[in-house]
Amino acid sequence: MVFLTAYRPSKPLKKWNQTILISLTTQTADGYYLCYIMIKFIFYGLVIYLVYKLVFELLIPVSKASAQMREKIQEMQQKQQNFQQQPSKPFEEPVKASKPSTDKDYIEFEEVKP
Repeated sequence: MVFLTAYRPSKPLKKWNQTILISLTTQTADGYYLCYIMIKFIFYGLVIYLVYKLVFELLIPVSKASAQMREKIQEMQQKQQNFQQQPSKPFEEPVKASKPSTDKDYIEFEEVKP
């Protein structure tokens, strides 16, 4: 919105139209300057907001996840090294459980042919 104000210079102007022209140019220049400052403020606010979102929603979670993965990989490597350092035992067949010998009540099975 442009406001019209009377401008009275120390020297009188030749025409009244020049007074309005000078008044309009100074106020629109001030308006453009204020608009420029507001746009600049909004732009910087938007940039700060986007940087904040980038840092706290992307970079920090990714760094935490990579640190956790690194720890898990180190644990697995440590377990693998411990397993390899253990002396290897040769494969032993399981010992067959011997049947208990009960001589008293045990009767040998004999096949009867007809």
